Amino acid sequence: MSPADRLTGVFVSLVTPFEDEAPRLDWLSENMDALNRTSIRGYLALGGNGEAQTLTESERVHVLDAILARKGSKIVIAGVSEESSRAAIGTARLYASRGADYLRVMPPHYFSKHMNDEVLVRFYREVADESPVPLLLYNVPKLTGGVRLSPETAAVLARHPNILGVKDSSPEGIYGYLAAVREIPGFRVLAGSAGIFFPALVAGASGGDMSLANFLPGPCCELYDAFRSGDLDRARSLHHRLFTVNAAVSGTYGVAGVKAAMDLTGYRGGEPRKPLSALTMPQRNSLRSVLAEEGYLA
Repeated sequence: MSPADRLTGVFVSLVTPFEDEAPRLDWLSENMDALNRTSIRGYLALGGNGEAQTLTESERVHVLDAILARKGSKIVIAGVSEESSRAAIGTARLYASRGADYLRVMPPHYFSKHMNDEVLVRFYREVADESPVPLLLYNVPKLTGGVRLSPETAAVLARHPNILGVKDSSPEGIYGYLAAVREIPGFRVLAGSAGIFFPALVAGASGGDMSLANFLPGPCCELYDAFRSGDLDRARSLHHRLFTVNAAVSGTYGVAGVKAAMDLTGYRGGEPRKPLSALTMPQRNSLRSVLAEEGYLA
């Protein structure tokens, strides 16, 4: 199987559990042991749901090492979020040396008004030229000060031999990317939310990297398998249920909601790191009700 062909199916945007501000790597390992028993394709380490921006540099390495030690046969994509080409290259080399299979690289965004298409193309090409493992582009304007990776820019970068895909988490949808790269073989498009997973698959996405898979990996994989087998009615029914849960959990409360839902479904979500706050009891009860109504709690 080619490196691009491995970028298919369900990926878990993996959380980092905390207790009293400290990463609980033992809880992370427990979660992965359970997730490894499902048919997920792999993990995104050090992403937004992993609260990578709140981790120190050494903590990021410890978390990545813990994930790599527990991955089994699964794929690990490591998140790189740096503001300079030089720093991104250094981090790419470091994470590749630890054993990451791919790198998901966030665009620089501190100087957002200067991050035009030309600058982003140059940045990604410089990192891809030096990275020991393949890259995925990342589009998430709500977290990058409005910096948007245009479909046209993605199509230019898709021709680089070390750039194999893009993850899109933007509200305007994934369809521009799918149209822009449809003639480029070996380039994959991943949905960044369970809310658009099914329609993105219909439009040509190869899979999804989702926070919801932290606590509902089975239903996410079931939707993917139903789509692949041509059972669109089953896939559509699962989509409506997962869409409702996703809107109530990550769509409303973000990573704190994901962690609370994990605790409710038998995983170890733990606390978010400050300044984020854990959900209140009424908020947790609201999530419990949604999960129960959709059939995901006894």
